[in-house]
Amino acid sequence: MRGATIVPLLLACSSATLPFAVPAWAQPVLELVPMRDGDLLATDVWLPDEPGAPLPVLLRRTPYGRAFDAGITSAIVALGYVLVSQDVRGRGESDGDFSPFRDDAEDGFDTIEWIASQDWSNGRVAMFSASAEGIVQLMAATAAPPALRCAIPVVATDDVHEGLYPGGAWRTEATTAWLQGLEEPAALADLREHEARDDFWEPARMDAVERAGVTIPILLIGGFHDIFARGMTRAFGDLRASADPSARGDQFLLFGPWTHGGMSAALQGEVTYEEDATLPLAELVEVTFAFLDFCLRDGPRPDWAPARYYHSRLADDGASAGGEWREADTWPPPSRSVELALHDDGTLRAGPAAADGDGIELSSDPDAPVPSVGGRNLTTPAGPFDQSEIDARPEVVIAQTGAMIEEVELAGDVTARITAASATTDVDVIVRLSQVVPGGRAILVADGIRRGRFVQGLDAARPLEPGVPAVFDVELGPVAVALPPGHALRVAVQATSSPRYEPNPGTADPIATAVPAATTLTVFRDAARPSAITFPVARGTLPGSPAPEPDAGPSLPDAGGAGDADAGVDAGSDPGGGDGCGCRAARCTSSSCWAILALAVVILARPSRR
Repeated sequence: MRGATIVPLLLACSSATLPFAVPAWAQPVLELVPMRDGDLLATDVWLPDEPGAPLPVLLRRTPYGRAFDAGITSAIVALGYVLVSQDVRGRGESDGDFSPFRDDAEDGFDTIEWIASQDWSNGRVAMFSASAEGIVQLMAATAAPPALRCAIPVVATDDVHEGLYPGGAWRTEATTAWLQGLEEPAALADLREHEARDDFWEPARMDAVERAGVTIPILLIGGFHDIFARGMTRAFGDLRASADPSARGDQFLLFGPWTHGGMSAALQGEVTYEEDATLPLAELVEVTFAFLDFCLRDGPRPDWAPARYYHSRLADDGASAGGEWREADTWPPPSRSVELALHDDGTLRAGPAAADGDGIELSSDPDAPVPSVGGRNLTTPAGPFDQSEIDARPEVVIAQTGAMIEEVELAGDVTARITAASATTDVDVIVRLSQVVPGGRAILVADGIRRGRFVQGLDAARPLEPGVPAVFDVELGPVAVALPPGHALRVAVQATSSPRYEPNPGTADPIATAVPAATTLTVFRDAARPSAITFPVARGTLPGSPAPEPDAGPSLPDAGGAGDADAGVDAGSDPGGGDGCGCRAARCTSSSCWAILALAVVILARPSRR
């Protein structure tokens, strides 16, 4: 799908009349940039052929190899930027050991300050790119280098431990596959020895003090079906609340129904979205260049709402979806929290559960785990998939609302609190949320996990007491969906989901050395040991829940939101309108056509590799 979008854009750009000469395949200058500990990082610098006034700089730091296609670099240089691409520590030709994201705050600071000291730099630096190359931007922002003027992290996270160990469980299909693909066994082994979110992870997360010190604009771009969905929305909300007052208004979020790297595709998982849900390459870079103009060239502040997100509406067939762009001041947007309990009759509704109960026992077998089907994946099929076959397995317990009487909207973060016990010293609780359409398909909306050894906190592993109920708090992350009449919500609880998560070994021994053994998970649903899920209801009333108090519901904007023309992404406009590059903003003319193509390729070329 990505190639199908790039080719016509390339043809359009190649036929455009450019008022400047594109350099004949600019060649980089190799620099060995010194870090504070003396290690040297291999860095390519692309400069104009003719020396001139110092220029703003676009910086990309990467574990994937610093090389760029010559046409891309020439186009960016021709637009008036110096382009810098650097191998992160321990990768490519850079010195040191590769310890993912733990050195990137200091190394990013040192690199940016080195750039600012060069005679070809005007002292203004912007960082850009996606996934691993987005995470390093947020780490650099924690160090607050004075020359860093803005950042554009795409599908990234501000908390690497949460990204790799959500709820304390190891993400096999993402982290193991990623590090094996990079051929970094030492880094893989190192990360697996640090399950708890202790001091080891502090250099790879943005804490409250660091957020308060952020003084630069940041444009976050991500998706509801991305592996870092929680990290992106959390980072944005936290920055809007706690960044330096001078920068709080310059934090932006653009969030669609996209998987990791899938923002230009209509097909997400098993659901085909209307075209207005996609972010074509030209529109992506239209937004990017507007932001760069603002922070590097003293251009106008983008006329965007702080948060622009796509509110999806799944069709009755469960295979297609539409929706609309909405706007909000922050994330989560206005909503009211509605808690529905799991009942032993299989319903999901408010009200007290039965006075007592024995719970329901589910198998947790590392050698025969429940398969994961779709979801927020990196290397396996990702996105919204039908969960019906998984829900019917004996290792899964489900609870479901009645059919919607009126259209109900969810917008915000979903959480669950499950009371459960393990037959041994550890077990996982996995919660999936699906939208059940009239024909019976159960389309995955979100899921989350909590590992038993971390129910009392992620700072240290604490074994469960066998047979003793514990409360598992599970974060399912952000959602923005409409539930039409006739649709229902289903919650599924289970102990394994592979290859998404590494199956719990059944013991609280370290995962690097544990000998896996089968155990059981007992889920309770009685008044003394309740299990429930909390929904962010933006409009309407969920079946089985109390009606909202008069005037208690949130006031929401009219449909359209970020799809309005002056919001930066006009989802309803003809992507082929405007100039030959598919751009509609006045600042996006044929003179920037090649650079638009170039930066689009750069941004979207990496996400599937994180």
